[in-house]
Amino acid sequence: KMAQDWLRPLRPGYAMTAGAPVSRSTSAPSKAWRALGLLCLALAWRLPWSFIGLGRGVASTRRPSATPRRLFSDTWVDPQFWQRQSFVCETLDVLLPKPKPKAKLTAVEVSPLDGRYIAFLKPTEAKWYLEAYIGIGPELSEDQMNKIRKESLAQGAFARFQSWPSPEVPWKLPKACVDMALFADGAASRLGPGMLEAAIRQVKRCLKPEGRCYVVASPEDEEAMGGRFATGMKGSVWETCGFELVAANANHGLVVGYLRKKSAGSTLAASRPRPVKAKGDPSASPRSRSFSTTPKPRRKRPA
Repeated sequence: KMAQDWLRPLRPGYAMTAGAPVSRSTSAPSKAWRALGLLCLALAWRLPWSFIGLGRGVASTRRPSATPRRLFSDTWVDPQFWQRQSFVCETLDVLLPKPKPKAKLTAVEVSPLDGRYIAFLKPTEAKWYLEAYIGIGPELSEDQMNKIRKESLAQGAFARFQSWPSPEVPWKLPKACVDMALFADGAASRLGPGMLEAAIRQVKRCLKPEGRCYVVASPEDEEAMGGRFATGMKGSVWETCGFELVAANANHGLVVGYLRKKSAGSTLAASRPRPVKAKGDPSASPRSRSFSTTPKPRRKRPA
């Protein structure tokens, strides 16, 4: 009936007067107009149900996906993304080094993807500066380098990149020239076992004696490393290459760890790393400290 009312002003012999159709002829509508009205009625009934796949005789040809599609994934609209970003930012803020005031530090990232953690490699207060950022990876596209370069320049750091085609090729960096090294989540999985071990050895060569290596790892990355942060990365590729885990924190499906080069005569006594606590807690010191396996002698009480 609605379709007939809509088509009534379009029929010959009808005119609109004060918003209502008034017949000027008593002749019946032609067969063509009747057919058009029936077609509109059929479309008005079938079309809405066809969109949702519930109409009679209408079968949906779209295959259901094996995994649900996540819109706006890995963007600030995704709640899991900004929760992870906030967690990594807060943890790295506690683990950042404390150099001399107005010092200029250099950071290297292995197998960078988008440079999302560059802003977290500098303190919230301008006590020291991130002067240079170096991205090294087997395959770096021009779009990736442009995006990372913008992120680095926004933090006041000059960005440069190096291609690393095979594990036999050494990095074009001098020895002990880097203050911080970063492995973002997904880097270990992308590198694979051979490239990962070679990258860790290159990081060890380029890091300063007091340099720090930060690792943001997913469960897949922990599997590629051959160890778990909860157990101190015992038996992992990090222990094989001469690193020891100092602190780690886990939340939102990620683990943020701080590792350093093993020094002679200094080993971690505990099998598990110390947890990272929020600022303001007197027991939460971001500075690394040596743990001795020899117990301290007890003081004798006076008689």
